[in-house]
Amino acid sequence: RDVVNAVADAINSFEGDSNAGDSNALYNHVLKPIQDVLNAVCGKMVSLGISVEFKSGALNPSNTCFIATLAGNEHKLCMDIFPSCPPPIAPAGKCSNNDDCSGAAYPHGGYCHNDATFKTSIGCLGTCIHKKAEGGTCTKSWANLPVHQAFLDPGNAEKELCISNSCVCGKCASTSGKLPNGSACSTNDNCSSGYCMGWST
Repeated sequence: RDVVNAVADAINSFEGDSNAGDSNALYNHVLKPIQDVLNAVCGKMVSLGISVEFKSGALNPSNTCFIATLAGNEHKLCMDIFPSCPPPIAPAGKCSNNDDCSGAAYPHGGYCHNDATFKTSIGCLGTCIHKKAEGGTCTKSWANLPVHQAFLDPGNAEKELCISNSCVCGKCASTSGKLPNGSACSTNDNCSSGYCMGWST
C-alpha cells in the first residue's frame, strides 16, 4: 500500500502541469482503483475472493476481479482498470482483443496476437495481425496462449487465427475443416482426400 500511495502522490504532484494529461489518466484509471481497495482493507480482517469470467475462450476483464469483503461490503479490483486500445487499430498496432483489429486494413479479419512473454493481450499487450489463410500455423504455442486456454479447448488449437475459423492439427484448414495433401493429420475426417496415412494426408 505504501508503494502505491507514494506513486499516486508523485503523479498527483503534476496535477497543475498542462502536459500532465497522461499522468492524470494513469492515476484515475489504474492507480486510484488499486489505492481505494488497499486503503479500505489493509490492516483489517477481510474475506478475499476472485471472480473469473471467460468470453469466447478469453478472460472478460470487466468480470475478472479480486474481491475483498469487509463488514458485508464488497471492494472489487477488476482487470478492466488497465489501458484499452480503441479500434480500429492498424496491423502491427497494439491491441487488447480481436475486435480492436478491425477495418478496411483487414479484408479477411484481424487477430490480436498475445504477448510472447506475458501470454496475454490485456492492457494493450497484444499486436494486431492478419488472420491466416489455409495452411497457416495456428498452434496454441504460436498464438502465445496461456495454460488455462490450452485446457479449455485442447483439441482445436486457436481457430480464431484462421480466416476459415477452423484449425486442425496446428494448421488452418478449409471452411469445411479439411486439410490438403501433405498436411499432418490424426483421422481421415481431417483430410480433403478422406485418407490419413500415418502422420499425413
